[in-house]
Amino acid sequence: QTEVEEEDNTPWGSLKRNEKVTVSLMLPFKATGTSGSRSNMDFYSGVLLAVNDLGASGISTDLNVFDIADGNYDPARSDIRNSDIIIGPVSAKDIAPALTSVGNSSVLVSPLDPKAESLVRTHPDMVQAPAPHKIQYNDLAAWIKEDCTAEDRVILISEKGARLTEAALEMKHSVDSAGIRYSSFSYSILEGRDVEKPLKDLMTDTAANRVMVISENEAFVNDVVRNLNMMIH
Repeated sequence: QTEVEEEDNTPWGSLKRNEKVTVSLMLPFKATGTSGSRSNMDFYSGVLLAVNDLGASGISTDLNVFDIADGNYDPARSDIRNSDIIIGPVSAKDIAPALTSVGNSSVLVSPLDPKAESLVRTHPDMVQAPAPHKIQYNDLAAWIKEDCTAEDRVILISEKGARLTEAALEMKHSVDSAGIRYSSFSYSILEGRDVEKPLKDLMTDTAANRVMVISENEAFVNDVVRNLNMMIH
């Protein structure tokens, strides 16, 4: 990090005002196919918002965007190697060769894959943006334990009949290790219309209800949120 010449309360405190930063964004946009990657285009939109914020802070950004969906990209090319910051590639297996090609000439940011955290130990110029699941769950459990009152209720909701993934098991283990008292509730999506009463019986109307969904099934998580929203209103 470079030393800031004046006090800076922006998120970009390690950058100097009136400084120009070169950023290379490498994501699989699939722009040449029949349908592009919506999630990566959303990520690109977020990067543009960040660049706009940098500009408002007096920092100029030269953004180079590379579509690496076909796998035919060379992180050793000069315009990538000469970047101050490289965001991407996505997966840990693609980040490793990129780090070798770039060396210590650029800061590489892993944008999406928690598994890339293992690379940080051997590459000091790498930034792991998404914290590993285990760290996130431990922090979440620690916050719940610290913030919980004796009257609060903690409810762990899981999908009936579904095998718990490694991440879901880690979430449950974090809560158990923190010594948090909780109630367990399980149902299937087909039962979603009939869970309001049994779920409400586990809750309190005089304190906070803290609900954790132990699932990586997006459809099930959405169903839980729908049911909670209906209960609130």
